Amino acid sequence: MIKDLIMIIISYILIIGLSFGILAFLQAGFLVPFLKVKTSRGKKILIKIMKGTGSDFIAAQEIEGQLVFKYFKETKRINNYKKGIYRSYNVNCLDIDSETWGVVTSNFDSVTTNDPNKTDSLIERALLRPDKKATKEMIMIFLLVLIGVGIVFIVYKLNFLEQTINMLSSIKGTNI
Repeated sequence: MIKDLIMIIISYILIIGLSFGILAFLQAGFLVPFLKVKTSRGKKILIKIMKGTGSDFIAAQEIEGQLVFKYFKETKRINNYKKGIYRSYNVNCLDIDSETWGVVTSNFDSVTTNDPNKTDSLIERALLRPDKKATKEMIMIFLLVLIGVGIVFIVYKLNFLEQTINMLSSIKGTNI
């Protein structure tokens, strides 16, 4: 009796899981991001990345005035996206072009996401950043100098110890 009940429960769980998997497969990656956005209760936005071969759906979050999401393990940040937000599937949605990473509005105009001040700031930071190779070389030079000082110290102590032993050997036979 209990084994039959357990078998029925397991079969229902498998049927529900299988139907959920088939549904997710047929929707081509829409279901999981949609559920993430829906369960966030308005904190996230459903991003539709329009490619030449289809669309990808991703859940994005607004952080410090930018829309931030991960796409193929790369973090993307979109500015000036407010004009393209629309309401669909009872959640906030946004269409993005995959080539320019620009927001596509409802009349299919592309909104540029380029902020010249930020771009100039990023270029200046990239040009003025310290070279990692130079810092590694400085660390290696510092370690070599430290090893050299250590060797000189050990040689000095050995020389001092040898002189002390020689002095003690010359004193050993005499009474003071």
